[in-house]
Amino acid sequence: MHDDDTQWGAWAQALAALATQAREQDRVLSRALEDGVELLAYPLAGDGVLVGLGLGPARAERLDTGALLRRRGLRMDRAGHWLPARFEDGSVFVLRRWPQASGPAWPGGVAEALRHAWELFDE
Repeated sequence: MHDDDTQWGAWAQALAALATQAREQDRVLSRALEDGVELLAYPLAGDGVLVGLGLGPARAERLDTGALLRRRGLRMDRAGHWLPARFEDGSVFVLRRWPQASGPAWPGGVAEALRHAWELFDE
């Protein structure tokens, strides 16, 4: 499913915009992408933003979360920074702190990090 480099770049741009908006508005924001896939940005106290890639409730219902955790365990070098979470509405996300301007960037860039996060949902 999502093997197009252009798509990863577009998702990375969308996540960057969402993180900026969440920080500026100081509120949780989400954006539906396609086929039940969502982005999430959650501003933290101070200057940080927690971002996520996930599945909405309808799609997450079919997800084997045990398999997601096993895949993460096997790919800690690529996906260990992404922390799985199931929300009250049934959606499932992998979450990670957004890189701050004063801090280190994500190795390989945001598009590559999203690709690694998506591998965890490999249905």
